[in-house]
Amino acid sequence: MEADASSPFARLNKNWLGDFSSKLEHQGHEVTVTFEAETKEELEELLPTAEQFWRDRDNWFKMFHDHVVAKFLKKLNDRKPDEETKDLSKTELSDCVAVPFAVNFYFDDTAKCCAFSVSAGNTKVMFEYVVQAHATLKKGFKNWELVSLI
Repeated sequence: MEADASSPFARLNKNWLGDFSSKLEHQGHEVTVTFEAETKEELEELLPTAEQFWRDRDNWFKMFHDHVVAKFLKKLNDRKPDEETKDLSKTELSDCVAVPFAVNFYFDDTAKCCAFSVSAGNTKVMFEYVVQAHATLKKGFKNWELVSLI
């Protein structure tokens, strides 16, 4: 199954890592979508999951946002670089993760299904951290991580 012309994934390019990727827009923000696939056959296996995710992205992005704001504010403030740095506010965190900057689709060998990760954050505001969560369409989000970029 190749993405048809009406699909948001109809115009994928090979990135420098050899994966297929595209830049899409959600609420005026750019979202980089990547498929960990080296061949068209591997890509075709991931496309149905990506299509379903993208159709329901408002719900996925809201679930992601709400969890990050509820669970990561204290963790981020515990990791601020020094005492002089002011704490990150709930509003600042909410704004930083309102729309993820990346969604990555891949085949999860453990779950034996197509999965994806969602990444969001403003590295400067969030003390050089981003939040990433892995998910499947059936089981939802799992494996939440606070990732340091330095």
